Amino acid sequence: MPLMNISPNTRVWAYSVLVALSGCLFGGDTGSIGSITEMPQFIAHFGQLSEFLRGFIVAVILIPSAITGMFAGSVADRIGRKRTISLGSLIFAAGMGMCVIAPNLTVLIVGRCVAGSGEGLFLSAGNVYLGRIMTMYQMHVNGALAIGFFVCYGSIQIQRRGLPCIPL
Repeated sequence: MPLMNISPNTRVWAYSVLVALSGCLFGGDTGSIGSITEMPQFIAHFGQLSEFLRGFIVAVILIPSAITGMFAGSVADRIGRKRTISLGSLIFAAGMGMCVIAPNLTVLIVGRCVAGSGEGLFLSAGNVYLGRIMTMYQMHVNGALAIGFFVCYGSIQIQRRGLPCIPL
């Protein structure tokens, strides 16, 4: 275990960065899958899909994620948060691997379901882990960043002079 030979403070930082990357896994998939289903390479491989089927491919990852997310706490109690995060990440990677090599639509959908199962584990356990080690100050800073983004996003359609100052 390479992280065991370093100082406790450095170890906490290393674990925090790794756990925070779990959000990147989720965001990367969520932010890209809709566009991927519109790519010419995707259409050439899987054919032109109906709106329903494209939406289903995008959303199918959320069902197993929600189900395994409900049990992530019990799993973390048994094997620990770090191992739950690792297990979820491995399951997610296996599911994404299935998606990458998917010869047909069925394997793609099954792969996204497998990935969703892992996603529920690592997101739930990872957020609890981050919540335990994050200071209240940092939680407020992150919350304010999110609020600021949504205020700007919500006011972008307003056509008025001086609009750039509204979010401020």
